Amino acid sequence: MVAQIVAFVRREPQQTTGADWSRDELAELYRIEHALVQAGLTLDVERGVTDEGDPWFVFCRPDGDVLIHLTRYDGLYRLHSPALPAPLIGRSFAALT
Repeated sequence: MVAQIVAFVRREPQQTTGADWSRDELAELYRIEHALVQAGLTLDVERGVTDEGDPWFVFCRPDGDVLIHLTRYDGLYRLHSPALPAPLIGRSFAALT
């Protein structure tokens, strides 16, 4: 008798460079949006991919001012905000957020 293993849930590999945000990353980004809205902020979010294929995500005030800009390129995550003295840079998305 030969056994065959069938996976019921197909998991996509985590992308770290040159691809759009993973589902886990997007879930974290929208969790952050929800937390900011619950804290009383009114904001808009936008996301995209650069010409080089690197993903970016911004949280903006309704007037267009950027509150938080996140991106991933060269294997590193970068978080920029006017509220920070310097950008946060790291290999772990969860550590930055």
